Amino acid sequence: MQLKAHVAVQVLEIVFVLKNVIKERKSKLRRKLVNSFISLEKERTMLAKITVADYMTTRLIKLTKEMTGIDAIKKILDHKITGAPVFDEHDKVIGMFSEKDALKMVLEVAYNQSSAGNVTEYMTADVVKVEAEMSIVDLAEKFQNTSVRSFPVYRDKDLVGIISRTDILRALATTAYAENHGNVA
Repeated sequence: MQLKAHVAVQVLEIVFVLKNVIKERKSKLRRKLVNSFISLEKERTMLAKITVADYMTTRLIKLTKEMTGIDAIKKILDHKITGAPVFDEHDKVIGMFSEKDALKMVLEVAYNQSSAGNVTEYMTADVVKVEAEMSIVDLAEKFQNTSVRSFPVYRDKDLVGIISRTDILRALATTAYAENHGNVA
């Protein structure tokens, strides 16, 4: 009987110790979760302050409406870009010519065994624009919901740059790196 009582006491002591360990771990986990949440909120706030203008490319590669599709493809390949704006004779953007447009052109030429036409035949005329002061977080969401890989950037009515998915990833990675290493981006 004494052995049973002794075992029961030991079991109770173990249960008591385990409850305290669990309680302590829960407390540490809560602190860790709260700190993680605070860190995420800081990072989100920091990201929201970064604008498209901070990471856009300002050296524009321009295509003209007179350009052939083949010349346009050569230009985007030479500059290692995903697309470029197409301008009219008044230096006004009339469309965007992208890798997707280029693929469409090449396939059409191959299937029809014809020659490539003018860049305006294949460009996307309905251009989706973004504002230079737009948050990169908002733009990242926009990229997530479209197949478009780059957008022309405007300040008021003036084209001031191009921003791509790669630019957004660079901004997000730079900010995350700075946050994790205690630096300011």
